[in-house]
Amino acid sequence: MGDTFDHAARRRSVVERLIGMTREARGWSRRHRLPLLAAALALFVGGLVYSITTLKLEWQDLHLTSLLMLVFALGPVTIVYSAINMQVMARAIGVHVDFWHGVRVSAFAQVAELLPIPGGAIVRTAALMERGGTTGKSAGIVAAFALLWIGCAALGGGIALRSNGAFGPLLTLAGIVAISAITFWLAGNAGWKIALIAFALRLIGLCLVATRIAVAFLVIGLLIDSADAFAFAFAIVLGSAASIVPAGLGIGEGLSALMAGPTGISTAAAFTAAAINRLAGFAVNMSVAGLATIFHREPIAPIGEHNA
Repeated sequence: MGDTFDHAARRRSVVERLIGMTREARGWSRRHRLPLLAAALALFVGGLVYSITTLKLEWQDLHLTSLLMLVFALGPVTIVYSAINMQVMARAIGVHVDFWHGVRVSAFAQVAELLPIPGGAIVRTAALMERGGTTGKSAGIVAAFALLWIGCAALGGGIALRSNGAFGPLLTLAGIVAISAITFWLAGNAGWKIALIAFALRLIGLCLVATRIAVAFLVIGLLIDSADAFAFAFAIVLGSAASIVPAGLGIGEGLSALMAGPTGISTAAAFTAAAINRLAGFAVNMSVAGLATIFHREPIAPIGEHNA
């Protein structure tokens, strides 16, 4: 029994250190947000212009049906997924988040990542604190969900790249270790039900990101394998999770370009598809955030008031 307790304590200690490192990185990012945003924007725009020029893309080359699917079908699905994820985070610390407020918070969190103010993690943490969540618990659960997200993406990316030397297996192992540590931490702090739901949601989310990037490639006329889609999904998730650069702008696209080598796709096409995916998502989040501001609803209430 003592050994089991010691192992559990060590797992919690490792995860708590990871969460602490994540907070420190975000703190540094907030202090230097404007110059970082300017540099990231330059990287994003410069890379996109170069990629489009290299591919010799013109407006008539874009597949409108795929673009409409990315914006008007997968965009709303992503928003719904994010809202449900927000509700699960709330349950993990014992508060209730209304679905429509989850939509609102998720949209504002994505938009806030690019603004010269505290980013999406702060928006989500503040929403959880609004009714009962302590600062420590709220920030901890948001960071834990983010780390679990990266772990699942690493697992998917590692499996997709399993035939590319040692990198694929090492990435898979890293993903398994991260998933195990975060899941046990969530189970110890919020119960196994929440931990398993969070893990399942992350797997669903990873499939959603892979689908989005596959459709983004279709916009520029390229059909990619499902395995390659998961490799690019890992790059996008890792780039978006980068705490140093606002919203990982330019980082996710750059990592996608790096993934082009193992997948046999041109770097210019990979950068362009990742950029299209980002711009489509940003447009949807901006629209939802604007509508949510107009049709504001009272969001959070203690669980007991909803008999949940």
